[in-house]
Amino acid sequence: MTIDIESESKAVGEAKVEIEGQGPYEVDKSFLEFSHEAVEVFVVLKTPRLLSKYFRFKFPSNSSHLEYNRFSAEYFDEDGEFYSLEYKPISGGIDTFIEKSSSKVSAVFNMQMKLAKEQDGAPHPKITVHGRFDLSTPN
Repeated sequence: MTIDIESESKAVGEAKVEIEGQGPYEVDKSFLEFSHEAVEVFVVLKTPRLLSKYFRFKFPSNSSHLEYNRFSAEYFDEDGEFYSLEYKPISGGIDTFIEKSSSKVSAVFNMQMKLAKEQDGAPHPKITVHGRFDLSTPN
């Protein structure tokens, strides 16, 4: 499964990802997408190989802060295996605010998360993501 990043409607941003036991990752691209059903955060990591390693976090659009208790995360591991798992927040959330000095809305994503339910097989570490995404306000 791949994501055509260039064709997505998005708010481009900056992000930092740390995976427990693996250290911090440099982020290649990150963006936020809004729809009527959900808010989705995409984070694509820089990898040494031609491997698309990304995280896709999907939240119900009516959630804010920690009012939601779980969300989906999709990613490829180092061996190229694809995972779609239910995660839950340990701390943090998404905040949005309007910057009066410019015509944009910003979203700040700051969350530590772990699996909602432990699963058999390889362990899945805690993930910490920090990000800031800027949206142009409509005219």
